[in-house]
Amino acid sequence: MLVEDPAAVDLVSFGARAEAAFPAGANVHVVAVRDGGLDLRVWERGVGLTDACGSGATAAAAVANGWGLVGPTVEVRMPGGTAVVEVDGTSAALTGPTVFVAEVVVP
Repeated sequence: MLVEDPAAVDLVSFGARAEAAFPAGANVHVVAVRDGGLDLRVWERGVGLTDACGSGATAAAAVANGWGLVGPTVEVRMPGGTAVVEVDGTSAALTGPTVFVAEVVVP
C-alpha cells in the first residue's frame, strides 16, 4: 500500500486485520517513495511484523517502477537494512548485504 509515511502506519493492527481477511493469510507492505527510492515496512503472514523482506522489496520496486514513481535502479530502505533492486520490465534482481544470524539444528 502506498502511504505518505510507513512509520506512521500501525502495521501490527492493520497487518493482522489484512492477513485475516484472506483464508491463506497475506503479506502486507506499506511503502513511501522518497529521494528516488522506497521506504518499506513489512507484515509477513504467519510471522507478523518483520524487519525486511526480499521478495516484498523486489515486488514494491517493480510496481513502483511500473507506475513511473522510481527509475530502474531502486534503493529499498527497510528497518532491517537497505537493498537495491534492478528492474528491467521483465525481470528484477535484488542485491544487498547478508548477515549470519544463527545455525539451527532440528532433530
